[in-house]
Amino acid sequence: MIDALISHIRKNVSEQDNLFIEKDKPVSSESFLKKFDQSCHLLTEAGIQKGDIVLLDRLDDFESIIYFLSLLNNNNIVFLCNRSKYHQFIVPYFDYFISNGLIIKNDQSEASLKTQLRNIFNKGSAGIILQTTGTTGNPKFIIHDFNKLLLKYRAKKAKTIYASIYSLDHIAGLDALFYSLFSLSCFIITDRNIEAFLKTIEKRVVEQISITPSFVNLVYFSNLYKKYNLKSVKTLILGSEYLSEMTIHYIQLIFGNNPKVLQKYGSTEFGSLPSLTNPENPQLISIDKDRCDYKIIKGCLHICSPSIMLGHISGKKIIIKKSPWFNTNDLIKKEDGWYKIIGKKEITINVGGNKVIPSEVEDILHQMPGISYVKIYPVTNPIVGQVVGADVITNQDESRELLIQRIRKFCINKMEIYKIPTVITLIKTPVVNERMKS
Repeated sequence: MIDALISHIRKNVSEQDNLFIEKDKPVSSESFLKKFDQSCHLLTEAGIQKGDIVLLDRLDDFESIIYFLSLLNNNNIVFLCNRSKYHQFIVPYFDYFISNGLIIKNDQSEASLKTQLRNIFNKGSAGIILQTTGTTGNPKFIIHDFNKLLLKYRAKKAKTIYASIYSLDHIAGLDALFYSLFSLSCFIITDRNIEAFLKTIEKRVVEQISITPSFVNLVYFSNLYKKYNLKSVKTLILGSEYLSEMTIHYIQLIFGNNPKVLQKYGSTEFGSLPSLTNPENPQLISIDKDRCDYKIIKGCLHICSPSIMLGHISGKKIIIKKSPWFNTNDLIKKEDGWYKIIGKKEITINVGGNKVIPSEVEDILHQMPGISYVKIYPVTNPIVGQVVGADVITNQDESRELLIQRIRKFCINKMEIYKIPTVITLIKTPVVNERMKS
């Protein structure tokens, strides 16, 4: 599949001036192809053979993208992972690693584990392995046949100027990169620094952005968006988290030209699914049943897709996925023939046996005067197991005690008493993790 993509770019090389922009430096299609060919040659010189397992250590620059595409073209299995952070978990599994442009042989690998991993793949298949964190907090490494992940991408005529905040080790980052390449768009490798990101949008007249709802919130509360002309943005693609009405409202304030909002649904375990977003309410989606199947069991979405993972690595065990179905643990509600993802089952708060879905409490509190941001989460309690905690940003000058009183008064007739937050923290800006999620 990668050879088909590269052939597509070669055939249309005259139709696109810049295929990438990194640190304000344009990369033409000709330069991209030259770098790609050089990278393929370097892999051969280093002794990397088809089927070898290669760790790609850096994931956020043009050189990483070139090596990534070259490895896939060579039918390698590519570990997309931070080596220093996850060294103890992954060192037995790879033959080589690439770091800062250097190709280095791994002398600590274990032949039996590498053989087990290779045997999962069909002969000649390119693969990727992505890190994810389960509910235990321990890392899991998801194994994919990359050709199956690529099946949904098709060459498109609609070119655009595309920016994404995601790195390659994120399924949304891969989605953004390949949609851009197949459409021969200009892909901008962006900085996650808010001001640098906004400056790039203005200077490069960016038309399409892949972003998390939490990053939108960060941009809004920074107030930096007021310094820049962001009206070039026509489409925002949001994913990875619950999309609240509050965030949709902030999008209108930030970009000012009523951009189209698309909600992407996906997971590390099965990729990004083909779906449609309700044009009147971006919180609602429909999944294309012609290209994947789904069912809802006890409120949770189960997916059957050609792109389901082959298995995963946990410690020194390789666990093969035998069922074609995957339980996403995403709670879902049906509204007028569309679906709304309302949160993860494992993040449901258990207050003395009563279940609380954080997004439902957040949506009610966002209606409260003076409240501009709410994040609901569980807090351990020795009596009832858990209670509802809330991080709150208010635009009113009030004490925490007064805010608590207002919240309780506002909520008392709008939700069951066990859903009302009891641990409330005033914050000044949303808190996000390294994947730009809260």
